[in-house]
Amino acid sequence: MLDVPKPVPTNPQNPADVAEKLKTRQVELILRQVESVPTLPEVATKLLRLTTSSEVQTEEVINLIRADQSLTARILSLASRADTGLRKEARTVGKAVVLLGFEAVRSAVLSIKVFEMFGQETPEAGGLNRREFWKHCLAVACAAELLGRRVRTGIDPEELFICGLLHDIGKLALEQCLPKSYARVVQACNSQAGNIAEYERQILGLDHTVAGRRLMQQWHLPETVEQTVWLHHQPIEALPEMIAGRQAIALVQLADTLVREQRFGYSGNFTYPANSARLASELGVTAAALAETLERLPSLIEHRSRTLGMGETTTESLYRAALADANSELDRLNRRLQRRAADAAMQVKAFMLLRQFGQNLSQTDSLHDLCRLLARTWAQVGELTASAAEPVAAYVFSSADSTIVLGTDIGAPEPAIDLVPAAVPLPPEAPPENALTGSEVLERIADMKHVPDSLGQATLSHYPLVCGQRWVGGLFWSAGAAKADLAGQTAQAVSVAMAFAAAMIESRENANILAEQLAESSQRLYAAQKALTESRTLAAVGEMAAGAAHEINNPLAVIAGRAQLMAESAAAADRQTWQIVADQAQKISDIVTEMMEFARPPEPHSQSCEVKGLIDQALAAVRQVAAMSNLAVKIRVAANTPAVWADPEQILEVLTEVLMNAHAAYTANPHAQIDAGLDELAGMVVIRITDQGVGMDSDTLDKAFTPFFSQRPAGRRRGLGLTRARRFVQLAGGKMWITSAAGQGTSVFIQLPPSKDANLEQEPAP
Repeated sequence: MLDVPKPVPTNPQNPADVAEKLKTRQVELILRQVESVPTLPEVATKLLRLTTSSEVQTEEVINLIRADQSLTARILSLASRADTGLRKEARTVGKAVVLLGFEAVRSAVLSIKVFEMFGQETPEAGGLNRREFWKHCLAVACAAELLGRRVRTGIDPEELFICGLLHDIGKLALEQCLPKSYARVVQACNSQAGNIAEYERQILGLDHTVAGRRLMQQWHLPETVEQTVWLHHQPIEALPEMIAGRQAIALVQLADTLVREQRFGYSGNFTYPANSARLASELGVTAAALAETLERLPSLIEHRSRTLGMGETTTESLYRAALADANSELDRLNRRLQRRAADAAMQVKAFMLLRQFGQNLSQTDSLHDLCRLLARTWAQVGELTASAAEPVAAYVFSSADSTIVLGTDIGAPEPAIDLVPAAVPLPPEAPPENALTGSEVLERIADMKHVPDSLGQATLSHYPLVCGQRWVGGLFWSAGAAKADLAGQTAQAVSVAMAFAAAMIESRENANILAEQLAESSQRLYAAQKALTESRTLAAVGEMAAGAAHEINNPLAVIAGRAQLMAESAAAADRQTWQIVADQAQKISDIVTEMMEFARPPEPHSQSCEVKGLIDQALAAVRQVAAMSNLAVKIRVAANTPAVWADPEQILEVLTEVLMNAHAAYTANPHAQIDAGLDELAGMVVIRITDQGVGMDSDTLDKAFTPFFSQRPAGRRRGLGLTRARRFVQLAGGKMWITSAAGQGTSVFIQLPPSKDANLEQEPAP
């Protein structure tokens, strides 16, 4: 049973809660309208019931098709073109049904009736181009069928055809219920070249996948079809294995991507989360199978198109349609040129300026670069001479951070660039032309405290830049300073290119920011997961240590005590044996104690500690160990390095542990170098201990701070040294990390906070 979350209590006085309730109610009303879409024709409903029955009667299916003359003709046409070698025999409905099979007949009847229900006529100007939309759906259906015949899925290819044909049926349902609103969706999607599902959710509150699912439930179509219509936009790896028709969803998703890459018809989705080659590889479809599907797809589309009554869809007809469109466009342009013969000189100027603008515009330009170019180009359009008293300025809205990028050309070699906080949510609604002066527009959209004096004190005119009904920026110039007509056709032509460039660059910068934020979020997630893993490991060590202390210490005390007694009373020959037993019992007790201290370290008693003094004490402690007395260490502490705020005993243990590891990295002549200084950017004191020993490979480096891990052979220490050391550094509010490579030595970095009374205005470490 699914765990359905309890609804969050809402405040009826909270505007956000009220808006959410209204949005939910609006979605439910739309879904009710979708459910009012007429059901499937009776012939399709009956045929669907008959062909899915376990005791299907062929005669009933034949009689049902015979009752519909149009359907009879289509089925005979489909059978006559079937690639079975028995074309001459398909002269009656009975033979056609036997030849095609129940699955193919059901697929054909369902396709024909759905197509007849919605037709090819677009109900609202600017809405879905029904003919191109059906061409896309048919192409996806044919591609899914072809892929189904090459991939062993256990799903009938004819059912895959139905899944592909109906995968976007929700778009037609939404358009039929809300024609004007859906026309806005299509226009917004086309202007931004995005995914139509996103605009459906923004404008309507739900997308076509949800509407399509409701329609499939109302029509009582198979669960595989319903799930495909609902989930074909979901990444296949995100779908649970228990989802019915998971392979059908994956194949339709591949077919949809393949068809959109080939530009067959119109789907309203201009985005490609993954290309067809990658999807095919994930599904086990070979490159040869994909190539064969592409090769056979046009002929199958032509064949199925005739069956559905969509007319000719041959390659020749496509070329003829394209040529007719080109001729129509040429005729329109000729008439326009004839009407504008008197403005030929202005048109030439506009084209030259556009060409120059395009040549100066680079794919890597930022909004700042664009504002410079816009200001200079507009000065050329209006034949303006920019100066401090009569400035020319261009601005672009940056919706990513709610600012206005403002470029001012005052005749200087390089225009001034300013980042001005917006006074209104961006992008605001564009003002009607000539409704406001430039100065009034500037006061309306910008925080005037940050506007340059050259603009704030001038009387300005204004020209908005609008792309896809969205106000993306604009231009300011001194009123009356223009020599050319800045409201004429030349200005309009240039401004269109300017607006498009502003919209595209702003969208690209937003995409870059989003990608950077995504990468940053991924890094934070990785760090959080790593910290959580370490936290769980420490918790496990703590539980284990607590249990070990309780269960082991009592018998150890008995063993150690009895061993001591036996050592005191035993003969000289046995005394050493009993002393070894007592010593080893004490070692076990020490291990348990050390584990307890690691899992539950003592509270640090922080105080101001001189870095040089800590290093000297640690080095002295290491050299007291006979095996490590030959460690040579070079110490460099930057002048005026501030004291650190930490527990001196814990930090001394940290430095001692690192120096002992540095000594162990050599087989002869051990030496190390210690550098310390202030990291001004982080505001922290950094101690770096470097050796040129054997180093660590990547696997060892990854596990360096893992409890109980050690790369040393038998007789090694317990593997808690570095882990415990980093714990002490973290308790002090610092960080500890390691860089190393096999055969190239190791560097350990210890970052600690400076003393609370330290003066950080100092020279950095060398």
